Amino acid sequence: MAKQRTTSAKPKSDYDARMMSYAFWTAIWDRIFDLGKLMAWFGGTALVIFVAVPLPLYITAGKVTSVDFAYQAIADFRLDFVFPLAAAGTTTALWQRERKLRRDDTERLHKQIKLLETKLHPGRTSSGLTQRGDTPKDSS
Repeated sequence: MAKQRTTSAKPKSDYDARMMSYAFWTAIWDRIFDLGKLMAWFGGTALVIFVAVPLPLYITAGKVTSVDFAYQAIADFRLDFVFPLAAAGTTTALWQRERKLRRDDTERLHKQIKLLETKLHPGRTSSGLTQRGDTPKDSS
């Protein structure tokens, strides 16, 4: 028969016994605080859900509010109004993106162009534009 192993560590001295006791109680308190943290998180989540959903419905029951207005706007979904608005928004966003890319390219190429221009014409003066190609704010 195989010899059975013991898993309990036996302290070699009184100091070791105190340290083992300290480690044990530290682990216990650590678990208690972890449990408290978990309970606080769940309690906070439940409170936020309560404040976000049923409480506003209870307070605004029977009253005309901006929520009613938004619901009516969504319910009265008209494609002849929404489609042009979405197309205009998309076009504006794409234009802004293209403008930013163009300015980034201008800034990236600015150093090389400046170097070449000063080689060709050393006495040449600056146009006053910024590195991104914009007109400086102080000159109007």
